[in-house]
Amino acid sequence: MREEFAGRLPQGVTPENIKTSHASFPYNPLIAEVLYRSSFLESWGSGVGRMVDACKAQGLPEPEYEVSGGFVRMIFRKSFAASGLSQDQVGTKLGVSRGEAGSKMGGS
Repeated sequence: MREEFAGRLPQGVTPENIKTSHASFPYNPLIAEVLYRSSFLESWGSGVGRMVDACKAQGLPEPEYEVSGGFVRMIFRKSFAASGLSQDQVGTKLGVSRGEAGSKMGGS
């Protein structure tokens, strides 16, 4: 699953270091304060760590992060066990190609 957000990461934060400790910079402090006071926001700067912990608790790979063209993407992947595939099978062909299907049905 991919989640994509318009914007960029705060200065000094990259996809490579986002999982390490860093300062939190809400883009809109007023909205962040309202969310914090209403308990929709638990604490500043804890979101990435909580997502990593939740994925690990479910046996899923940690989320991946990409920054491109003014967007930040979070990518959540299924675990190999949940997909029924081994790591060696990922990327392997699981069915017949269009050409193979056509030749089996008498087409070209």
